[in-house]
Amino acid sequence: MLKITIKTLYDISRTNVVRNFTESMLPLATPQKLIENENDWYFAHRQQSNWETVLQLISLRVQPSSVKDPVVAVEPLKNFGYAKTKKGKVWTLEFIVDRPGVLTKEKDPIGLLKDDCTNVPLLTSLTEDTSDLENQKDNQFNIIFDYEEVSD
Repeated sequence: MLKITIKTLYDISRTNVVRNFTESMLPLATPQKLIENENDWYFAHRQQSNWETVLQLISLRVQPSSVKDPVVAVEPLKNFGYAKTKKGKVWTLEFIVDRPGVLTKEKDPIGLLKDDCTNVPLLTSLTEDTSDLENQKDNQFNIIFDYEEVSD
């Protein structure tokens, strides 16, 4: 089994707002905040859409288990290709893959997952630092992957 960690500069917060706006559902409590108006509803819906996109990308080849909700923290962006001193918001998602061989490409145990996540559009202008996403250079990334082998 593999424990895979995805870190991204995109806001992939899981809000559970999956429907179009319905005033009769207000106020609505999400893991992040209390939604009391239509603008906040659609904002949370866009965050949820990013979460669902990432989860669907993972699910193209494997059935992830033990999926943890994304956690956001301010971290150094060195592994994303930025200067050692630069820090920014990073969303971290962890999950387990029971059949890791299905993600292997050219000796990289998660190579196919990396390929599947390349050039996929996600929604911006949420809570991420859009300047990091809009001004990226060729040697900078908006998503990085890590993995470790784990036992049952």
